[in-house]
Amino acid sequence: EPASAGGSELHIVAVNGAFCRAFRMTAQDATGRTLASLAAEENDPALVAAIADAVAARRSLRTEMRCRNGEGASFWFRLHLMASVDAGTGQYHFVLLGCDITERKNAGAQQKAIQLLLAGVFHCVDAAVFIASAEGRILMTNPHFDQMFGYPPGGLIGRPSIDLVAPCTYDMVMQVQ
Repeated sequence: EPASAGGSELHIVAVNGAFCRAFRMTAQDATGRTLASLAAEENDPALVAAIADAVAARRSLRTEMRCRNGEGASFWFRLHLMASVDAGTGQYHFVLLGCDITERKNAGAQQKAIQLLLAGVFHCVDAAVFIASAEGRILMTNPHFDQMFGYPPGGLIGRPSIDLVAPCTYDMVMQVQ
């Protein structure tokens, strides 16, 4: 039978301990539930439709989506839904592999917010300012910094910061590191 509403007709048959921990429910509570019952309401309707289309077409799908755990809390879940056919019966099954990626998503959102804040501050400072990664690559500059080195705005992003050191002071800079 083709599934609809993001796999609403796909019933969970078995789960492992990792699933139980991620969804904060027992195997007994999970068994028999529908795949759609795990999805959070805030998912993009296009994503829900893509999952339904993959199930109906009996094809695999990889995506990231919001889910609800057994306590009702929303979290990010990376899933790989794999279509599988039983050679003996010809019946289709779907295997779901996935993991909770909430921390990674939250860290990414925090990093973007900090970058926006820094970008705002950088443009208000009358001094040349830049930020480099632990590896020494330039991540962010302000207009004064770009201008000081004769580059257009953002022209130094991604470059090794050591490239900006005068050759005569290179040894001294390397000793400080």
